[in-house]
Amino acid sequence: MVRRILSERKAVTDREKRIEFDLRGHEGAGATFAADDSWNVVFDPRYEEAQRNTYEYCASHPNEYDGPFRRVIEHTRVEDAVAECECGKRIELWDQYLGASECPCCGRWHNLFGQTLVDPKYWED
Repeated sequence: MVRRILSERKAVTDREKRIEFDLRGHEGAGATFAADDSWNVVFDPRYEEAQRNTYEYCASHPNEYDGPFRRVIEHTRVEDAVAECECGKRIELWDQYLGASECPCCGRWHNLFGQTLVDPKYWED
C-alpha cells in the first residue's frame, strides 16, 4: 500500500470564455476566439495576425456571420490521485495498464486506490 494519498482522484471542470461568430446556414461552423475576464479578445501571439484578420472579417461581414456571441465553454476532466509510494517518491495513480500504474522510481505497481499489486506479467487471465 502507498504510504499515503496526497490528493484524491476528482472531477475538475474548467471554464473558458470565448467570443464566437456563427457562420450562417452552417450549423456548428464559424470562428471562436479566447476572451479575458472582461470579454476582450485575446489573440495567441504566435497567430495574432491571422486571428486578428479572421476576427475583423467576421465582425465586418454580418451578412455571413452572426455574432459576436459571448459563450462560456466548460470541459470536465478527471484529475488522477497523487500518492507517496513506499519508496518515498510522489506518484500519480492513473490507468496506465488495466487500472494500475507503475512507480517510475522503484517499479512497484499500484491500483487506483493505492494498493500494491504484483507485476502485471504475473497476472492471470
